[in-house]
Amino acid sequence: TNERNYLDHPSIYYWLLARLGPTLEGHPDTVLFYRLVNIALVAIGLAGWMAIGIVLRLPRLKLYAYILPLACIPVLATLAGTVTNDNMAFAGSGIAALATLQLLITRNPVWLLTALLGVIIASWAKFPPLLQTGGLVGGVLLWMLWQRRLDWRWIGPIAVAALIAGAPY
Repeated sequence: TNERNYLDHPSIYYWLLARLGPTLEGHPDTVLFYRLVNIALVAIGLAGWMAIGIVLRLPRLKLYAYILPLACIPVLATLAGTVTNDNMAFAGSGIAALATLQLLITRNPVWLLTALLGVIIASWAKFPPLLQTGGLVGGVLLWMLWQRRLDWRWIGPIAVAALIAGAPY
């Protein structure tokens, strides 16, 4: 619609879904497409968060203790089947968290770009995920700077990503 979004966050998520998917008006059965997209977003986020335990090579019992609560988040199944920008935020946060850990371990710039992409995805869903994922990635980058582990060539991509992530606000 041309009505302004009453919520205080960008409608990029809904705009993308509207461009990618079939028309809902007059075709209520097409909501399945949108639900499947949202289930995929939650699966991406959940996989990212769960993979952290694998990357850390946790012993089997600790890995189960880490993964089981994630898999049993009470609202996750309901949220996944709902068409909501929260799922995009969850996907972005999972991507950012896993990539940030990998960046700390490997210092490979591909993981930096992946972490920044996760921040952008999460931030374009809502403002609070920008604060959360941006805070996580930013905090790690500040720590890396303090430890003299931050490559100066990364400053450009970090600045561009910060501008893109904050653009809707």
